[in-house]
Amino acid sequence: MTREDMAVCPHCGGDIKKTATACPHCGSDGETGWSSDTYLDGIDMPDEASYEEICRNEFGKGSRRPWSYRRWVVVTALIVLAVFIAALLSTLR
Repeated sequence: MTREDMAVCPHCGGDIKKTATACPHCGSDGETGWSSDTYLDGIDMPDEASYEEICRNEFGKGSRRPWSYRRWVVVTALIVLAVFIAALLSTLR
């Protein structure tokens, strides 16, 4: 039997004849695993959910950073600005 005469079982991945009506490895056929109606049966896929709901479940309610982080960024920016201004004023004298 040549490779062109063979196919892959969509249920178990075993090699089967293209003309086979059932898989000799797992017994799957058009009613139990080859039909488009049962193609994804047995796969633990979540029901349809919105993108926002998935993000909320995975990452929490929001991406807002805590106040302490924002305060640290503001204080650091002010210090850098003060050092820059002091350096600029010292070169002007």
